[in-house]
Amino acid sequence: MALTRLNRRTHRFIHVGVVLYMLSLAVLAAEVRDAKRTEGIAADVNGDPITMEQLEETIQSQIEQMNQQLRQIKRSMLDRLINNMLLQQAARAEGLDLNEYLKMKVESLTVSDEEVDAAYSKSRHRFPAILESEVKYRIRRELEDKRRADALKRLLSNLRRSAKVQNFLLERARSQVDLQPQVGPSLGPPEAPLTIVEFSDFECPFCRKLQPVLRRVLNRWPKEVRLVYKHLPLDRHQYAFGASKAAVCADKQGRFWEFHDALYRENQDLSPQGMISIVQSLDMELEQFEGCLRDEATRLAVQSDRALARRAGVTGTPTLFINQKRLRNVSQLESEVEAMLTAPSERIGE
Repeated sequence: MALTRLNRRTHRFIHVGVVLYMLSLAVLAAEVRDAKRTEGIAADVNGDPITMEQLEETIQSQIEQMNQQLRQIKRSMLDRLINNMLLQQAARAEGLDLNEYLKMKVESLTVSDEEVDAAYSKSRHRFPAILESEVKYRIRRELEDKRRADALKRLLSNLRRSAKVQNFLLERARSQVDLQPQVGPSLGPPEAPLTIVEFSDFECPFCRKLQPVLRRVLNRWPKEVRLVYKHLPLDRHQYAFGASKAAVCADKQGRFWEFHDALYRENQDLSPQGMISIVQSLDMELEQFEGCLRDEATRLAVQSDRALARRAGVTGTPTLFINQKRLRNVSQLESEVEAMLTAPSERIGE
């Protein structure tokens, strides 16, 4: 009898255990279903979901700005560290500590009384209610600060020229950015071993002067070199952004390079009316062109190139990359292309 009661209890325990196990499986399955249902959803507002994709799209520009600021802070701080190391090395070479070296090269510079008097004569009308001695003291400090800052700048420039400095942080950042050479107006064969990516501004006089050089390179190596144009209208140029938009619209009609050449003509009017004049001179479809200018997609196309320039560390125009490698001096383009084409094949892919 006791054994029978024990068996009954055992069966009840087993039964309860099985029920609890089944319940736990049901709860787990519900949790999995709920997780799958909410996967990719950031929030739910009265039954209307806000997806993670929507959230990412909304904050993408802010994230890019923050990343850009972080990259800039790193580059700026690394630049300071490089300058400091160059100064320490130069001081060591002369058997001095850094403070002694800077005192000798920079802080020992003085301003003569004659220079202060001359500066005072030119500017005293700006300080009618201040004593002459106080004005001259301020002038002396300003002149000394400027002279020392200029001296330090020259010193660092000379040290950098004579030193071998490899900024791996900057090189890695630039090499990791996809310059999207397959996107945008281009000249030359797609299979060319060298691709030049040009970031340019239609209102930039230096960009205008570069155009004959680019054409000469393309004519000299028609099968070996390809050119890709990227828009980088600078904020300080009044009509540059509008000109880039107009060039995008010309590209929609298959007339980019003709329009490009017209924009870079000497003394070309880049105002909106000037754009219309070029359209008419090239016998383009004016109504289609004007509609394209109003299209938000046109503005975004220019902004996309500007964002690409920021990621690549490009802040000025013209800036050229050859196979992802930034050209330090655009005036050396032709000689650099020749050197790369005549070098061993592995260098071309650098």
